[in-house]
Amino acid sequence: MSSSAWLVVARREYTEGARSKWFIVTCVLGPVFFVALIGFSAWAQLRGGGKVARVVLIDETHEAIGKDVATELEAGKLGERQRFRVEVAPSAADRGALTKRIDAGELDGYLVLPADVATGGLVVYRGTNASSTVDMSILEHSLRTAIVHARARALGLDATQTSALLAPVAFDARQAAAGGEEVTGEAAFFVAYIISFLLYMGILLYGVTVMRAVVLEKSSRVMEVVVSCATPWDLMLGKVVGIGMLGLTQLGLWTGLAAVAAGFKGPILTHFLGPGAASIAIPGVGAGQLACIVVFFLGGYFLYSAIFAAVGAANDSERDAQQAQMPVMMVLIVASMCFPIISGAPRDPLAVVLTTIPFFSPVLMPMRVLLTPVPAWQLALSFVSLLATIALALWAAARIFRVGILMYGKRSTFRELARWVREG
Repeated sequence: MSSSAWLVVARREYTEGARSKWFIVTCVLGPVFFVALIGFSAWAQLRGGGKVARVVLIDETHEAIGKDVATELEAGKLGERQRFRVEVAPSAADRGALTKRIDAGELDGYLVLPADVATGGLVVYRGTNASSTVDMSILEHSLRTAIVHARARALGLDATQTSALLAPVAFDARQAAAGGEEVTGEAAFFVAYIISFLLYMGILLYGVTVMRAVVLEKSSRVMEVVVSCATPWDLMLGKVVGIGMLGLTQLGLWTGLAAVAAGFKGPILTHFLGPGAASIAIPGVGAGQLACIVVFFLGGYFLYSAIFAAVGAANDSERDAQQAQMPVMMVLIVASMCFPIISGAPRDPLAVVLTTIPFFSPVLMPMRVLLTPVPAWQLALSFVSLLATIALALWAAARIFRVGILMYGKRSTFRELARWVREG
């Protein structure tokens, strides 16, 4: 058996995948679709259904604070569009009747100002738009402004003094980046989150691609012919390497597109966010950070694709393989759910521990590296633990693959898989 048999298999997998129309479309339109999805989500959130919220305000105060709240609410705009239209009702208004009007679609909600609102009374809002963060932010701001003005009048302050008291504080939050660079905090989070999410999707999608390729060849009995020309190890390694090179190619193309887009940062941000957005400091990705991203992507891919290859070899049909892959996918999903922990406190001990867990580090360590300088010993520990887990996963997957690719007619149990690993 030629020692380069796995290279032949890898070349075949890469060539067939690269010629696929879906691969070309994904490479070119993937970033466009992703950016469009983010833009649409932001637009939909800001649009808030495209209509002005109709609200009844029940004023139980003696100072007629409700009129001030109504004025603030109707002045609260997002862009050029008014968000609220307010109808002030007396304190005796029937809340049950208002609820029926909401159910009938005549109203979007009602707001109740208690008599002691100026001294800390609970303001109650009931409406269909209570889940809108934009609307609730405007509502809370309007309430705070009107009530503070009422308190200021009670203390004998005039309008000028009150305005001076409420003048906003100039605040600029910056993220300390590598090399002494300072970038906008929101931009740093956004870039780190996007890159980590793309790594998560790439590892998951290409790992599943390995599994589907194994299942397809096994179910069509092509595997019986191929295995006569190459050992199971060469076959599994070739598939993992070939499809992994496809993933690396896609990652490289996306990196190139991102570099080109970065050169037009000013016009792009101005077009989507307005004239002041051109000054937003977006963090760059240094050579060391890029190397970390590539290394951990490849490590995560080899780890999960080896497991997915074993799952494909142990099942006869794609339906059975999809059911068996769920535990593996859940591990990756749990890793993605840890994104807020890393982005919120990248130097916290919990973040350090999570980024050293081999099944989590491929998507979490790049995020941490992009947000804060990581000590060399932590990077080394994370990489060594990932490398050791990859070796163990490839060893176990090869033993399962060797037996499973020629097993037909029954589902493999965990006990049988363990026996294949022991006796392989």
